[in-house]
Formats: sequence, structure tokens, C-alpha cells
Amino acid sequence: MTLFKLPENASYLGLGIMAIPIVLWLVCIFFASSINFSELSRIYVNDPNDVKNFIEKRIKEKYDKLIWSRRLFIMSIAASAIVLFLGGTSFQEEDPAPQTVQFLVSDNSSPDYKNASISVNESTGKTDPVKLIAVSDEAYKVRSAQGTVVEFNKDMAKAIIYN
Repeated sequence: MTLFKLPENASYLGLGIMAIPIVLWLVCIFFASSINFSELSRIYVNDPNDVKNFIEKRIKEKYDKLIWSRRLFIMSIAASAIVLFLGGTSFQEEDPAPQTVQFLVSDNSSPDYKNASISVNESTGKTDPVKLIAVSDEAYKVRSAQGTVVEFNKDMAKAIIYN
């Protein structure tokens, strides 16, 4: 489970699915170790048939436990592979917290920012601080103070100020 950086809001279902291989391994270890610890029972050593039946019964019990241990081990390996595949895609570390930035805007693009719910200080030409979510070759994607997500063309900003 330490292979993944689990998000704080991970569901119990997700954690339960990740625990399946561990539970299978533990049950496998139980069956494998119980082969060495048989129950105590009385046998009559002077009766060859009783000794023979006792040994056959113990061999069958141990063989059954060994078979179950093997099956559980194979299932745990398969479950681990599935969890690693699914966990690698769904439990990956999320992007770090968005960085707070401000944009320096030209006078003619100020109304465009206001239409996009981003306030611009007219005297400085800077936007109010926003959270930078993503940057592509052509655009910035930001979250305003009100929580709205806005994507706009890079040409609208003269500069970006990282806080």
C-alpha cells in the first residue's frame, strides 16, 4: 500500500481493494504454516490399522492445506497485479497545489478579464491573485477567487507574476 501516495479523500472501497492481496497473503501464510501444526489426537500404536488411518488422514489434511495455500498465493499475485495496474492509474499522486499568480494585462484586454470573472486593478494593470491550474502552449487555465475555472489565450497577458 505504500507504493501509492493515497489521497486524503481515498474511499473505503479503494482502500479495501488495495487490501485484498494483503489479506490473501495472510490467509495463504496461515494455511502454509498450519501444515506444521497438527491437532493432537490419540492413536493406538499397537493397532497397525489405526496408525495407518491416522497417517493417511494427516497426509490428506496437510496436502489439502498445501493446495489451498498455493491457490491463495496465486490469487494474491494476480490480485496484486490488478491492484498495481488499477492503482497506478487511479491512486497516482495528484498535481501539487496550484500556484498563485497574477497577470499583467494590457488596457484593451481588461474587459475580457472582467468578463471571465477575473478582477483587474486599473491603476497597476494587474489581475487579482488567481490559482494557476495548467499551462499549455497557447493558454493558461486558472481558478479565480470565486472558484470559477477560466481558460484564456496567452496573448491576453503581457506577463505573469508568480507570487
